[in-house]
Amino acid sequence: MKYLFTFFLFLFSFISIDAQLGFCNGNSGTPLFVEDFGTGIGSVPLPNGTTTYLYSSGFPNDSFYTVRNGTFGNPYDWQEIDDHTPNDSNGRFLIVNADFTAGEFYKTTVTGLCEFTTYEFSAWLLNLLKVPGFCVDLGIEIPINVKFQIWDSTETTLIASGDTGDIYATAAPTWGEYGLVFQTLENQQSVVLKMLNNGGGGCGNDLVIDDIEFKTCGDNIVVADESGDTSVTICNSEIPYATTLNSTPDFSVFTSHFFQWQESADGITWQDIAGETNQSINLNITFEGFYRTKVSEFSDNLSNEQCVLFSDLFQITINPNPPAPNSNGDVTFDCSLNEAILSVTSTSNTSVNWYDAASDGQLLQANSLTYTANAVGTYYAETIDNITGCVSTTRTAVITETNTPAPTADTPQTFCNSVLLQELQTDGENIKFYADQSGDTLLDDTTEISDDTTVYITQTIGDCESQGLIAVEIIIENPTIYTDNFEILYCQSSSPSVNLFDASNVFLGDDFIGFFNSLVDIENFENIIDNPNDFEVNSENQLVYGTIEGDICYEVYPILLVSENCDLIIPQAISPNNDGLNDVFQIQNLYGIHLNHSLKIFNRYGVCIFEGNNNRKWDGTSKEGDLVPVGTYFYVLKLNNDENDVFTGWVYTNY
Repeated sequence: MKYLFTFFLFLFSFISIDAQLGFCNGNSGTPLFVEDFGTGIGSVPLPNGTTTYLYSSGFPNDSFYTVRNGTFGNPYDWQEIDDHTPNDSNGRFLIVNADFTAGEFYKTTVTGLCEFTTYEFSAWLLNLLKVPGFCVDLGIEIPINVKFQIWDSTETTLIASGDTGDIYATAAPTWGEYGLVFQTLENQQSVVLKMLNNGGGGCGNDLVIDDIEFKTCGDNIVVADESGDTSVTICNSEIPYATTLNSTPDFSVFTSHFFQWQESADGITWQDIAGETNQSINLNITFEGFYRTKVSEFSDNLSNEQCVLFSDLFQITINPNPPAPNSNGDVTFDCSLNEAILSVTSTSNTSVNWYDAASDGQLLQANSLTYTANAVGTYYAETIDNITGCVSTTRTAVITETNTPAPTADTPQTFCNSVLLQELQTDGENIKFYADQSGDTLLDDTTEISDDTTVYITQTIGDCESQGLIAVEIIIENPTIYTDNFEILYCQSSSPSVNLFDASNVFLGDDFIGFFNSLVDIENFENIIDNPNDFEVNSENQLVYGTIEGDICYEVYPILLVSENCDLIIPQAISPNNDGLNDVFQIQNLYGIHLNHSLKIFNRYGVCIFEGNNNRKWDGTSKEGDLVPVGTYFYVLKLNNDENDVFTGWVYTNY
């Protein structure tokens, strides 16, 4: 049953009543035929053939009618009203003063219909008599009673019919809507509407008629998304918005359904969505608007706007995202209070939330234009629209930092074997060491680093620690340990102290570190012999280790101590004739400390004719460079400049 609406005009109250004939149980479509009798001042007649009643240019008597824009100033005991059509200016309606004989008073033809289609006819009626009034007070009121008929175009087949029943006068003007539901026949594209007066003329049976309509009648059809919602509101940041809409009929009228989806930006102008003729539609929405389905019971009727009805609307509303708040400026961290108060400004009807990251992150504080930070860093504020709930697409960064400068440090820094953090070369006060860039793991400065790594440093001055960690790369080198043995000879007979200067030149100079019995001693730097002359040979073929400084780390050389006969062999003759044999006075087995010696040659008269040392040997010449005569000469050999270690003897010279 369709409910009537209440209409107020000036001082008259129009009270709704229920229709007595019947309306579409489902969904009434857009009117395809409307008769509201137009607008204008004064009275006008109906078109020829519309009525059997006579036209009156004033207020009609029995069996007369008129079409005018109001009943104000009528000479009868009638209500004074305007027409029914909403938002009409000088709108007209049909006024009928019933004939004394019941019969037809209105007829019109409705065209453009579709076959096998259900339609709803409706019209608004009002009893003009008022209460109290002459007829009512005397109890002789004749109520209005109208029969509606729907005929085929030949007026030989009655398709539908119904009576309003008696409608009596009321104290206030009361419009009532009445209707009929019918279905067209095969090949039927037009019908004839007739209205008949069921009562007679006399005291009463005076009525007005307005807003005659014909609409398609079909199912109630709801359009909803997967969640069952018939509308959705999103934020601009959520587009494109993917959803699936379903069109669900209630089968109150139709037994089958054919669909065509439509879209509209304003809910007024619609256009078909090409190819979307299923009961559901998948959408990727980029603009706000409306969606609906055009529905018919037969496929051929879907293309004819007169043969379809429309579903309920699905509306999508897209709200803008508010702008991010404006920063009031970065703030210097107050180290004595261990805080910094950050602030932003935002637009009206918004609130501000604070986070620890530019996106996602942890909510630090909600609904506040300020945030009290207890640590230096960057904080982020976003805006929320208090009306729509939409959030700014970006967050505003607000920074708090200290004035403490960062320390400096050479990088990379290279060390041998390991290093303590406190031994790093840094420039700053109260250096702190961290294991990673985040500064989450503080390291003790006595931490020993034995592998390549990177540490991060800050400095603390007063109550403030410098902001931003400085990376220091640490490279750990290991000593080079050679595998090939170097041989050093020592005297078997007297076992003197071994002199490392007899070894390879790698052990010469200031780079020499020391002499060790084992690799373990080297690793621990234990039992070091830093003076090779203090080292005593303990056994035949003894393996020892010598070390020298490298660029960063030391080098280790394995040394095999090999015994050798080191008794001196002093020649008794030389022949300095350049034949490669005995050309010089060559003393054999000058090892170790014997290498440091001085040599003097004397003639038989005791005159010194030659003085030499480690690097200069006598080749049979005098101090002037001349070969000496054949004969016997005498030598004095002093070892290691020791006055107690002197050898004397003779040597024969022959060419």
